[in-house]
Amino acid sequence: MNLLLQLIADGLVNGILFALLACGFGLVYRSARVFHLAFAGLFLISPYVAYVVNVWLHAPIWLAVTLGVVAGAVAGYIVEVLLYHPFFRRKASNSAVMVASLGAFIVIENVLAIIFGNELRTVDRGLASSFDFGPITLTTIQIFQFLIGSAALVALGVAIRKVRLFKAIWALGDEPELVPVLGLPLTRYRKIVFTLSAALGGLAGCLIAVDVGVDPHMGMSYLLIAAVAMLTGGIDRYTGWVLGGVALALLQSLMVWQFSAKWVDLVTFTVLIGVLVVRPQGILGLRKRLEEQ
Repeated sequence: MNLLLQLIADGLVNGILFALLACGFGLVYRSARVFHLAFAGLFLISPYVAYVVNVWLHAPIWLAVTLGVVAGAVAGYIVEVLLYHPFFRRKASNSAVMVASLGAFIVIENVLAIIFGNELRTVDRGLASSFDFGPITLTTIQIFQFLIGSAALVALGVAIRKVRLFKAIWALGDEPELVPVLGLPLTRYRKIVFTLSAALGGLAGCLIAVDVGVDPHMGMSYLLIAAVAMLTGGIDRYTGWVLGGVALALLQSLMVWQFSAKWVDLVTFTVLIGVLVVRPQGILGLRKRLEEQ
């Protein structure tokens, strides 16, 4: 029983990180209607910048993570300006945009591999202390991940509900042609969406790298987690994205408890297939009429 409680606690921490990834991916998919495969590459830029700042420049870990997130956000802005916006202006097909997005991910992945090598790179964070909460033990890194990730999710949730800018961004996915008619800057909103998406993914990447390190080939697996968590919770529901991320992490923990860590990907793909077949609108999603889809 103690092992199960420990795995559930670890799953909740991972769930916060998965929720950050789901929100980063979901913002682009919900607002710009782009299946953002380049997100897998942008996710890697922040932890590698944090690694350079921390290990090469000997800066403290908090400054390395901050600069890493900023660099990731800038990269997201550049990808929108140089890649997605030209396709959007020409009204290219979704398949063309997806292929271009995949190409951007492959370029980023291979450039990082050329610069840093294929080995796992770890930041210089020192030894982590641990705290006991009854039968549960959490390291300072896990507590740091949980607190920072939760604060980011709460801030984003409040902004989506209260800030007018985010309400307009949310409307992009429903009626993008109506936004410029109302005199709103559609191009600027898209840039904000991609920038914020990359910042959220970069924050998750940095928090993961502080714990287990980073390698240039881990992006696609975390992209899959982000997409499955978003689809599980519901494309149109921010709370669904958070719930989907936490639920997926807990299911992976239960798989480790009953079988082995080698089978966690089985959980991800099983959840994906189950959601698409049984409830394609997601756990919290609303079933739409045929003419609305």
